[in-house]
Amino acid sequence: MGEQESGGSEGSTSAEENDGVLPLERTLDERCAISLFNHLRILAYELALSVSSADQDMEAIAISFVDANTQAALAKCIVNFWFICGSHVHEYWDEAQQRSWLNRLYVLILGSQEGLVSLYSGFVILRDCIFTLHWATGRSATGWSAEQDKSWLCRLSDLAAPLAARSKSLSRIMSHERLFPAISLSENTPSYALSGGKTPYRNGYLPGPMSSWRLTGPQKIAAGVAITVPGGIALSALGLAGHYLINGSQDQSAALQAKCDELSRIQVARKLHPIVITNNTESTLKFYLYRSTDVVCVRPIGGVGPDSEGKREIPAGQQALFRPSVSGDSFWLKGYSQFGWIEYPEYSGSVNRGDHLTAARTGTGELKLFGEGNVTVGN
Repeated sequence: MGEQESGGSEGSTSAEENDGVLPLERTLDERCAISLFNHLRILAYELALSVSSADQDMEAIAISFVDANTQAALAKCIVNFWFICGSHVHEYWDEAQQRSWLNRLYVLILGSQEGLVSLYSGFVILRDCIFTLHWATGRSATGWSAEQDKSWLCRLSDLAAPLAARSKSLSRIMSHERLFPAISLSENTPSYALSGGKTPYRNGYLPGPMSSWRLTGPQKIAAGVAITVPGGIALSALGLAGHYLINGSQDQSAALQAKCDELSRIQVARKLHPIVITNNTESTLKFYLYRSTDVVCVRPIGGVGPDSEGKREIPAGQQALFRPSVSGDSFWLKGYSQFGWIEYPEYSGSVNRGDHLTAARTGTGELKLFGEGNVTVGN
């Protein structure tokens, strides 16, 4: 039976290439795709819980994995989890490694929107990034035993074979499905579950039956490149896989990669190098952060709303952080004192990411900001 199937596949290869049909054996079928996605999501959920401890924000992130119904949504949850991990992250996971790791997730998030990442590529990226996050966060949470950790790693490694062999290993992974809690996808499963209800091909989702799916000339080339990349070795190719798992034109890939590079650099800088201001005065101070190019300081970064990332109200003796989500490392900071409904300007100066500043008054009552070594900043 196996020989007959193999022969039939070989005999139809030339015909498929001529009429634009994507060969069955080079795709993840629908049932396998849903199963693999569920497994990845549950493993990410358990990983988040393993380091959550009493941190309510971390628990909220863990719960968000349950509602992630697309590959891009799951990638966003992983990014959020990484951002609030804080001291849980391994000391040997340096900035460059974190940027490279984050870059791959942005390739998936943005590439799915642009139709440049295949479904198979998304699985490889998610699997590898979850594996790296497991190593980087450590297993210090109370209640996460060595046996649990070993079981978790075994379950993750079980996903490598189905990814490498596509749907040929479907029976193996489905036989292990009893090991995983039952978390169903949306009511649209399986037709729109991973694509978010958008155009199937643009979101890397290949519908069935495959024999009726026609691709244009450029799409055939792009799909062939993305889907035929081996996935079994991807766990050890953390820095290179993102470049080989994107389909589409060279210009589109270059533009996507540039955007992902910039986003990953900004996010790592936001997390690791916040601007810290300590109010060492006896009154509440307000600070507004602006882009360095906003020379007249018209609009703070993030707007003027109560939750704006460019606005901080710091009571006496307390501390606040700015984590600007815009490009650049230099910004303009303005400080105010509040007198009733009036904000009185008292400070204006340039600050940089990573600055740790203390607001204090001089003997004359003038407000100054001091950096490391008690050096005056601005004004």
